[in-house]
Amino acid sequence: MYKGEEIKRGDIALKAGEYLSPAAVGLLASLGIQEVEVYRAPKVGLLATGSELQDVGSPLAPGKIYNSNTYTLQGLLLEAGCEVKVAPFVEDQLEKTVEALRELEDTDLVVTTGGASVGEYDLMREALLGAGCELLFWKVNFKPGTPVALGAKGDRLYFALSGNPAAAVVNFELLVRPALRRLKGLKAQTETFPVYMDGDFGKSSRQKRFLRAKAVFRDGEIWADPSYAQSSGILRSMKDSNLLVEVPSGHGPVQKGEKLQARWIVVGEEN
Repeated sequence: MYKGEEIKRGDIALKAGEYLSPAAVGLLASLGIQEVEVYRAPKVGLLATGSELQDVGSPLAPGKIYNSNTYTLQGLLLEAGCEVKVAPFVEDQLEKTVEALRELEDTDLVVTTGGASVGEYDLMREALLGAGCELLFWKVNFKPGTPVALGAKGDRLYFALSGNPAAAVVNFELLVRPALRRLKGLKAQTETFPVYMDGDFGKSSRQKRFLRAKAVFRDGEIWADPSYAQSSGILRSMKDSNLLVEVPSGHGPVQKGEKLQARWIVVGEEN
């Protein structure tokens, strides 16, 4: 290698906000740079709520469901490069929920799941107010995951996600992940790209809808297979999906071969 062949005087080796991949670290080392200033990993509090929840590891009691959301969201947060503080899940009791939220005040951001809708036991909005948060919004104009709330207390954001497993993941991808990227000094990734539908979806919706789908590459184009069940409570639909296909509000049933916009579901650390 000749002098100045890779980096010339005045060149920028790495810009602020770039992810320190192994190659980036090696580039810094090749320049003799031992230390650089970085953003620390965000510390995120995680709380699941619901009297119907039961811990994994014991036979399922009548009327109960296993607390899968904590495991799913913890995995997503860890993959996103976060330190995670997991709170024990709480029943649908306002005082216990407020207390659990206060126990997470040593974090940078809080994610909760459950209690965000309009039922008698959906207490999360009231709990956020009880914990001293300002409620910034409640409900978004897309499915799944419409009943989501966002609160703020100082610099800390509180994302109250749907308790339905698949809806919680969609909420995370569209709302929480962009906030985490900002906390890490990274740019938001909101780019969409065209896909052709490799199957039908028979429902119409007044709201925007995001279909979970698997990418199929065919003749240089991306086709989206939405063959999985699309119910907001079916987590299995997320397991093999790597696309969120955007169906505009007011759109009728989706037809096979139709061209829509999609975005990748991120798996692993982003860069």
